[in-house]
Formats: sequence, structure tokens, C-alpha cells
Amino acid sequence: MRKDETQATPEGRDGSVSAAEELARLRVENVRLLKAEQEWQLEREILPGQLPISLGIVS
Repeated sequence: MRKDETQATPEGRDGSVSAAEELARLRVENVRLLKAEQEWQLEREILPGQLPISLGIVS
């Protein structure tokens, strides 16, 4: 399990999350995904021949 999945999400008294809290959570998640995408792109540029092998795409 990823550490971001184990963190408690902020909830109101009735268990709902406010729109502002949800927006903040989504912004953080978006930053995390953009960073992961940049790292993935860098790996694709550095190891172009290794990608199909590591994904099991090579026939």
C-alpha cells in the first residue's frame, strides 16, 4: 500500500469532505501524478530499448 493511501483523509462531522478540502486533495494528487509522469518520461528517454522488455511486450 502506498503511503498516500494510508493517510487519513480529512472528513467533516458527518463524514463528508468539503469542496475546498477535496480540491486541495486533488491538487496534491495532480502534483504527484505529474511528477511520476516526468520521471517515467525520463526513464523512457534514458532506456528506450529496455521499456518493451520490462513490460513484457517483446514477442
